[in-house]
Amino acid sequence: MENFINYLYFNDFIGKISNLGNEEWLTVYYSFVDNNEQKSIIYYSALIAENLVEDCLKDYCWDVTPGYGLPGYSFIQENNEWISLYNRFSKKGFEPLVILRDFSKTKQSYLEVIEEFRLYFNLYEDKVKKKLVLIDNNGEEEEVIRISEKKVEIKIRLIKEFLSVKKMKLAIYFELTRYSEKTLEEIGIKAHHKVIRESAFIYSIDVANILTFDKLRKSMSFLIGKKLISGLSNYKPSIIDTSKNFVDFVIGVDEDGKDIRFTSNTEKLADFFGKNKNAPNFLTPVMFKKEVLKKYYDQPGKYIVNDGHVICIGKWDLKIDNNQESYIMVFLGYLGLLPDKEQLYWKHYNVSTNGKISHVARARSFMGEFTDPVKKDLLFKQKYDLFQKAWRDEFGWDLFLPLKKEDEHIFQSLRIPLTNEQKEFDEQVLSITKLLIESLNKEKISEGNSKDEKRSIYLLETFLLSKDIKPNIVDIIIKFLRKLQDLRSTSAAHLKDPKYEKIKKKFDIGNKEFPEIFDGILSECINILVVLEDSFLPSKDNHLYNLLGQ
Repeated sequence: MENFINYLYFNDFIGKISNLGNEEWLTVYYSFVDNNEQKSIIYYSALIAENLVEDCLKDYCWDVTPGYGLPGYSFIQENNEWISLYNRFSKKGFEPLVILRDFSKTKQSYLEVIEEFRLYFNLYEDKVKKKLVLIDNNGEEEEVIRISEKKVEIKIRLIKEFLSVKKMKLAIYFELTRYSEKTLEEIGIKAHHKVIRESAFIYSIDVANILTFDKLRKSMSFLIGKKLISGLSNYKPSIIDTSKNFVDFVIGVDEDGKDIRFTSNTEKLADFFGKNKNAPNFLTPVMFKKEVLKKYYDQPGKYIVNDGHVICIGKWDLKIDNNQESYIMVFLGYLGLLPDKEQLYWKHYNVSTNGKISHVARARSFMGEFTDPVKKDLLFKQKYDLFQKAWRDEFGWDLFLPLKKEDEHIFQSLRIPLTNEQKEFDEQVLSITKLLIESLNKEKISEGNSKDEKRSIYLLETFLLSKDIKPNIVDIIIKFLRKLQDLRSTSAAHLKDPKYEKIKKKFDIGNKEFPEIFDGILSECINILVVLEDSFLPSKDNHLYNLLGQ
């Protein structure tokens, strides 16, 4: 009978009451009925003014009642009248945290956390996954509210901060009912009513026999009460985050080959106006492995890597020097402007060397000059965009079809491989073939062609010859594109087979590292754009042609 006693006395739940509000997630709404196990449980919550706390803990009954039918249809009782809690100016000082949106069965009802809470933390609602996320200053997403049909959970740290700002308490109301197929006499206990009261909670337990024809319900127990959750102690909201930490970076090596380190805290760095004279300058070069950019290239929906910048969309913009052969350079002061977590990420790739900035970065940073990139991936992207616009302006259609939104990552992630890994090389081969071959506007370049031909490269060859482009130039372009297509087909698009061994020799794969090989591929691709621009757009300012000194 001990199990029946523990069950009816709620021994499994009572131990959780004092711990409510101490766990990572707090249930602020829950409605559950289990007819098989003969039990039900309801959670509800409301914000309470500080001056009502004492009266609230005098009575275990709920101060509010979840309602249905209208927005914010939750009530308090005052002078024998029910007053809507949706009126946040209620004299009683109660405010709902969760609202049941009901539409009289014309639309499906749903649960909603109050707007004030959502706007305070600027939460994004993911309706598909039924959750709300907090996006920090580094663009990282954190799930902070979970909403299902019958349950709402919120991370406790957000609740505590909100309570601190509102200067209120949060009451978690709970109500549990359990039934037994045995009478109290059969179990060996007596009917009773007990009230438990402590500093932050109060509840009552009633155990009794019930008169019913239901054989599964001969006795029952009923627990009802509330627990108050407080905000943060000594909380002081601040517009400026004074808790930010700064990372030390290796800024060079001394005469003994030992690392020289210094903080990225901009307040401790020197400038050109006499600040912190003995400290390293804000514009001290700090060097990093190229692999530091992989994280950003691999998440194009969140980050943008372009010539001279890494951008966390809507959050921060880090100026970098990515026109170097072996490293990525960032000025020490710019690193200090990054969020803490991002500084730690960059520190992992920090290298011990007396680095210098590229002539491109020097011209831009100190001379105020507009300078083209020298790295082939950056140069290709720039010239591809320029060519697309120039061609469209001249002919009214695109030679290379614009990427659909779902494919924009192909262009954004294009790069000289940051590692010598086959996987990364294959991915970049796929990307460049999609941009130069698969994106060819077959409809336009096949106009006037009587053959039922669908191969992009063949159509381009016919198109170029029909425009009186010198056959030897066309031959160079087409041979390279076919060689590139073969590389894609034998290495990136399918499993490696004997044909791949032949194409490897054409690209010197095995003798050269993948970054060098892809650098050469991009050079050829840039040359194709140069030739096309020189052939079709002679009246334009042929920037590509002049730049490469052709």
